[in-house]
Amino acid sequence: MSNRAGSFLWNLRQFSALSPASRTARPNPLGFCRPEIVYSNWSPRNHPSNDFASKTQSPIRYLFQDASVFKPGDDVFQTKGISPVTALPVNRFLCPRRLSFDSKQSPIPEDGLKKMRFDHEASDEDVLTRETKPTPVNFKKLSQGNSLSDVLDAFANAPSFPSSNYFSAMWTIAKRMSDDQRRFEKQLMFSHPAFTQLCEHMMREAKIMYCDHLLFSLYAIVRLGIPQNTLLVQTLLRVVQERINECDERCLSVLSIILEAMEPCKNVDVLRSGLRILVDQQIWKIERVFTLQAVMKSIGKDAPISLKKKLEMKALRELHRFSVLNSQRMFEVLAAMDHRSDVLLDECSKMVIGNINGCPLKILINILQSCRDLRYRNLYLFKGIADYVATTFDVWKLRQVLFVLILFENLAFRHTDLMDLFMEKVVDERGFLNMKSIVSILHVYASLNHLHGGPAREFLDAMGAALTGYLHHISSENLLNAVCSFCLMNHFPLAPINQLLQKDIIDELLMSDNKERNIYKLQILAACLKLDDVPCHKAVDLVLPSLPPAPLYPNAKVAEVLSSLLGEGYFLENVQLPHNHHIDFEIRMDSNRSEVLPLSDANVVTSGTDIQRSQAQHRQEVVDKTATPWSSLETYPYNRYHPMGEIYQWMSLISEKYPEVVTQHFLGMTYETRPMYYLKISQPSNNPKKSIWMDCGIHAREWIAPAFCQWFVREILQNYQDNSRIRRLLKNLDFYVLPVLNIDGYIYTWTTASTSTLDRLWRKSRSSHNNGTCFGTDLNRNFNVSWCSIGASKNCQDLTFCGTEPVSEPETKAVSSFIESKKEDIVCFLTIHSFGQLILMPYGYTKNKPSNYKELIQVGQKAANALKAKHGTNYRVGSSVDILYATSGSSRDWALDIGIPFSYTFELRDSGRYGFVLPEAQIQATCEETTAAVLSILDDVYEKYWYSNSAGKVTSTTLVLSLLMSFRSLF
Repeated sequence: MSNRAGSFLWNLRQFSALSPASRTARPNPLGFCRPEIVYSNWSPRNHPSNDFASKTQSPIRYLFQDASVFKPGDDVFQTKGISPVTALPVNRFLCPRRLSFDSKQSPIPEDGLKKMRFDHEASDEDVLTRETKPTPVNFKKLSQGNSLSDVLDAFANAPSFPSSNYFSAMWTIAKRMSDDQRRFEKQLMFSHPAFTQLCEHMMREAKIMYCDHLLFSLYAIVRLGIPQNTLLVQTLLRVVQERINECDERCLSVLSIILEAMEPCKNVDVLRSGLRILVDQQIWKIERVFTLQAVMKSIGKDAPISLKKKLEMKALRELHRFSVLNSQRMFEVLAAMDHRSDVLLDECSKMVIGNINGCPLKILINILQSCRDLRYRNLYLFKGIADYVATTFDVWKLRQVLFVLILFENLAFRHTDLMDLFMEKVVDERGFLNMKSIVSILHVYASLNHLHGGPAREFLDAMGAALTGYLHHISSENLLNAVCSFCLMNHFPLAPINQLLQKDIIDELLMSDNKERNIYKLQILAACLKLDDVPCHKAVDLVLPSLPPAPLYPNAKVAEVLSSLLGEGYFLENVQLPHNHHIDFEIRMDSNRSEVLPLSDANVVTSGTDIQRSQAQHRQEVVDKTATPWSSLETYPYNRYHPMGEIYQWMSLISEKYPEVVTQHFLGMTYETRPMYYLKISQPSNNPKKSIWMDCGIHAREWIAPAFCQWFVREILQNYQDNSRIRRLLKNLDFYVLPVLNIDGYIYTWTTASTSTLDRLWRKSRSSHNNGTCFGTDLNRNFNVSWCSIGASKNCQDLTFCGTEPVSEPETKAVSSFIESKKEDIVCFLTIHSFGQLILMPYGYTKNKPSNYKELIQVGQKAANALKAKHGTNYRVGSSVDILYATSGSSRDWALDIGIPFSYTFELRDSGRYGFVLPEAQIQATCEETTAAVLSILDDVYEKYWYSNSAGKVTSTTLVLSLLMSFRSLF
């Protein structure tokens, strides 16, 4: 693998004189390297103790300074919870040379290390030249001890290689202890005479032990509470920097957890930078979800956005392997890296709520905290958590429920049942209330405006009495917050208000650091007291300074910044789009998006408050600008074209309205990291069911295709209960409908359609090629069937560019993977295009006919007849190579080749007058006739797979009964 990460860390260290010896490496399955140490020609002169003894006095300083190593001497090292121990201050990093050994000699002498002293008076050479036999250490036996001192005693009696086992065993023992016992044992550990020697041995062996042993020992050292600024910890961090390229997936996981547990410092920051480079290289080879999440959590909030998006894409690819615990943990992981992925969070929310029974409240609180930090709102998730807490209310402590309510208030979510339960509990158990909880409860209920019903008055009285009991202890700001909350709930406890309105309290509030906030709340208080004519206000003249002027509207600030960066005339504000859509700012750039273009008077026309853009004549004919905007699913206009944002919204609304029939599912991510969703239309059935696949919008400019997919879904859902034909189909068929396949391209045609005819007719996806010199792949030339053999181009500038390899694009990869997983059940594949008025069937890349050609022709012609009967539109039926043109890599041909028997491409209206910019006036007729054709095909599919089988069964049964009757007649 590439050594970029190792080189990066090496350059930062800046001490070439101490470079380690070469290492024989053996590649691991992930492509990382694991060292295979070769011991030969060992000499005491090579030992790091000699190197250290001669170089610790060097005046040179490296990345960290003034670290400490546990050592008898004059200085004392003291940390919280640790008894004083002596320490030797040093001014440089210990970088021992690599040890090399003869095969007959042990890497660490049995008694040599035991007797070794790490000072200038001892003779290192005498100690190290003693020949002893190796003493293997039994980690399992060590970890069965009852105290940390037992492990250190074992080391003192017979020190063995590797020293990492001793630290790992001590942490294993410490985990089993209570907090108090662990604190006491750590004090004994630091004062144990063998602890200093063990630390010295660990530093010597760091470069020759296996990488996973090194990382596990560093993890144990950190968890045992050994201070981070000690020479031991800093040495291990530097050695890990040198050996980071040896990390396999297991080591990546451990290293990520270590970095998460450590405080920032130079060595930690450098190691985290190296981890980012390594992860960027190896991200697609990570196999375990736990490792992926550990890496995501440790890379830091300041990681490059490109790396965050890669990790997001990797997580989405592994989504089908997520366990419930993985889904719960993903919220905290994304919050730790400060990256919100709505698609990932939506899918994890479904998993969390679907398996919420028995979930600890601590996990749910962590999820809500992460949602708050990510500014992520999901009412389905919030309601599911609130319902669960309300159902199990008596299980939790009131303090825990209050914490949940505070988080809901942060998220602006009110759950009536849960808040009513909490009110009743507070009235019954007033002993729970303390000063902090009183202020918090009042703030939550006032902020969420939850005050109704009989219990509300009792609740407010109880809270007022509780607050009065703390008037002698409460701070002025807490008193202001509590009283202000009472006033917002139209409740005025006199004792707290009278105390708040005392002049010394008001003066204290006006001189605090939160002066502006306090003035604002005092003004609210004054307004409430005046409006309700509260008697206590008459005795006090509440004169408050005025608040500073409100800040500028955020867009005004953005406009100022754009003006300073770009200059006047290079951007537009409040740009109006068709159908009452608008965008805040528009900046026009060249096709490579490398240069900002000035706006000219020729293409900008000002009319009143709206800024209209000059448009091509055909664009004006396509979209009706006077159409009334829709506000709900009932008013959604199916006879209009819709931007992708509205289609996303429509999918969510329709799955919410018909939850018993249609569900929305995540399919994959586009090149520009937009989510791809499909709709599954299905009804429960006792019969074995087959499936139908339909996709629309594989080419961005063909707007009529997504319009038809939406129309078709609407027709199925509105008529399945009353229409026997549709009801019969749903009994035996499931529908998978992908409304827009080429989402990036489709959005591109909408965002540029008003300025350029060429961009409105954009065909391909938006993937970048040749270092950003050209964009897009024809997704219908990218499937793995006779790829790029005919009717396609390998030039990325061409409209029919087939991609860099088969299924190279994330969109085609997502579709292919899904259909491959369902191909045993899918019996019909339909892909909707325009224009030409054609029903195409395989093949496009050869004149050879498929084995079921006659059946395909017959079914297709029948569909064309049904289509014509609707509005008289003529469609031709045949293979692409015969009636249109030769193509390779199409989804239609690929579907047939993987075993789907019925595979068709619909080229919708018209025959050429409007082409790809079919006017909205023709949407309804086009969708009505195409629906008739599709249902005709589905009728034939149904007859082949169910009706004929049923008829066969009836015929056989009738024959048997006839034979039995004939047999009886003989007697």
